[in-house]
Amino acid sequence: MVDKKKKKRKQKKLWIIGTIVLTTAIVLIGINSFLGLKIKSVVESEINKNPESDYSISYNNIGVNIYTGSIHLKNLVIEPRREKVDSLTSKKNELFFSLTVQSFKINGVWIFNFIKTGKLLIENIKANNINIEVLIGKSTKQDKPLKKQETLNILTDRFRGILVNNVHLNNLSLKVIDINKQKKPLLDLHSLSFAISDVLYDSTTALKPIPVSMESLNLKTKEFTYNSLEYYTISTSGFNFTLEDSTLKILNFKLTPKYSKEGYNKKIKYENDLFSINTKEIIMHKIHLQKLFYNKVFYSPKFEIIKPDIDIYRDKRLPASPYKYKPLLASIIKKIPVPLTIDTITIKKGKLVYGEMHSVTNKPGEIVFNDLNISGFNFTNDEKQISKRPKLQLDLSAKLMGQANLKVNFQFDLTKTGDHFNVKGDMGKINGKKLNRMVENLLLVKIQSADIHSVSFHFMANDNQATGEMKMDYENLKVKVLKQEKGKEYKTLSFLANGLILKNNRPGSPKYKTGIIHFNRDKNKALPNYLWKSIQSGLVSIVAKVAESKEQKEIRKKKKKKKGRKNKS
Repeated sequence: MVDKKKKKRKQKKLWIIGTIVLTTAIVLIGINSFLGLKIKSVVESEINKNPESDYSISYNNIGVNIYTGSIHLKNLVIEPRREKVDSLTSKKNELFFSLTVQSFKINGVWIFNFIKTGKLLIENIKANNINIEVLIGKSTKQDKPLKKQETLNILTDRFRGILVNNVHLNNLSLKVIDINKQKKPLLDLHSLSFAISDVLYDSTTALKPIPVSMESLNLKTKEFTYNSLEYYTISTSGFNFTLEDSTLKILNFKLTPKYSKEGYNKKIKYENDLFSINTKEIIMHKIHLQKLFYNKVFYSPKFEIIKPDIDIYRDKRLPASPYKYKPLLASIIKKIPVPLTIDTITIKKGKLVYGEMHSVTNKPGEIVFNDLNISGFNFTNDEKQISKRPKLQLDLSAKLMGQANLKVNFQFDLTKTGDHFNVKGDMGKINGKKLNRMVENLLLVKIQSADIHSVSFHFMANDNQATGEMKMDYENLKVKVLKQEKGKEYKTLSFLANGLILKNNRPGSPKYKTGIIHFNRDKNKALPNYLWKSIQSGLVSIVAKVAESKEQKEIRKKKKKKKGRKNKS
């Protein structure tokens, strides 16, 4: 009897507990449903309420769970109002974007904080299959403060901003379109992924060119590859863009030929350079986004290229290309269609190999620059900047053939027509045999001995001509002239050559000679050829005076007469 009473009391307790649990569950579900509907109602009523907003927002479905703090949004669309897009073709200086997202998964939403303060706090957002189009209108040269209605402004008294701790965006495509030139996008990227932290949108950020602030933004391209070039593939292992200071890092950039050297020769009609470039990192510091997006002006205080490995190959066995004028550096910069200024460009710890296949030897000759470092200052085509700083300066240092310390300074005048520039360089000690890697197959000459102690040169140049001087301290120069077959020596020619060259050129010696740099530019060739031919003219003027050009001999005579007059006076 007692056991039956205990059993009934136990059943009664279980029934009461079950009823409480069920009632609580029903109440909680009801609260969740009520608040979910309330939030949906608030969102739907508030999201397009601001009449001054440039954008309309729509979606197919929204699911809300109060207890997990999650929201699932499908087919979200944010797009500029039609009248705003039409204004892009007017004189106004504007930029708009449209966004479609197939699926949003939002977790860790602080719903009650939003209801209380109007500020939405979110732990995580994941979005898939995103399409973004950026529309750019006509530009203006004025840097005016941005007006509130010129950006994404969906703020109201009840929605005061949003902070998201982590955002993951997958399978994103991006197009940048000039509304006045719609044939091809200015930029078209696909299959991108982003990881972003601490994304903030509020009344302060809404006034900026990009209406959000971020602690960090990591752009991943999953080894992005661009194949549209005829002869090359461009690839990277990823991008890293920090919006806080507008710095872009490109990791492991590669420009890779699609064909082997032999295959490339079959594709081209005339001799041309084949490039292979591999860099560890490219960094564009503090890109001025307002100037870029609104005025189409590129400005960065610093541009770094870290550990570039550059290989350039040209096959001289192919026919020479038909004449086509090759502009020099200052003209190339001025012809860039986008106004740009980069205060400093640096290349760090690079390597450059230039090789030519000779038409006689059928073997490549190479010149190698190791530990290549370049600093460039005032890289600009902006007229105002040029009026303040009229010269572009480049400072180069490297180890020639892995041994000789080489330093060269370039000064390019950006104010003058005619591409005026000055070059000054110094090279340290090198064993002349190190140069055989270059001269044997290109010139059919082998250096048997040469103790080169130093070389210095300076010359002025323009689009037509280079003139200057060279000093070279060396001794024990001896060469042999090679036959085409198997590199055997032409003994007779070697004897004649060694009889004509200056074997020793030591400062203080009565026979010491200063070289005359004089070269009339071949305008079918680019700047590197011009520089090398100018320096080569100085080398020939010292080592083999008999091979001097008519102009070099005239310059030497004038200098000798001038020196004689000074001595008499």
